[in-house]
Amino acid sequence: MEDKMTEALLRKCNTCSKRFYKTDGCNKMTCVCGSFQCYICGQSVASYDHFYSPGTPKLGTKSCPLYSDNIKLMKEAMEKGAMEAKVALQERKIAVAEKTKGLGKDDDGQSRISESRVSNSKSLLKRQAEEVTVCNIF
Repeated sequence: MEDKMTEALLRKCNTCSKRFYKTDGCNKMTCVCGSFQCYICGQSVASYDHFYSPGTPKLGTKSCPLYSDNIKLMKEAMEKGAMEAKVALQERKIAVAEKTKGLGKDDDGQSRISESRVSNSKSLLKRQAEEVTVCNIF
């Protein structure tokens, strides 16, 4: 989940695919390759015409703010990453449950594992646990 949250903070250059994130400043990002893009929407930009200034309305091509609250952006991106990770984990759990459905059962859906076998397994685990020696290494 932490990987997804971190991944959500990163952006990728449209030209060279180098990954980056914003620490401060305006939302017009300049990559080391010389490419410019909007940090908010990821669109390649040639000038500041894409951005609107604080307190002014969105007009024409001005679709993203020139400045934004970095802490708020990071928090929203991390929450989105966490939600995506949670959904992916749930999907994996469902896939595993579907793949293992019916394992250990006979054709009538009854368990093929007997109570005596479960009891024997518990006894074996208990004996093995008693045989373990705890060592302190100094």
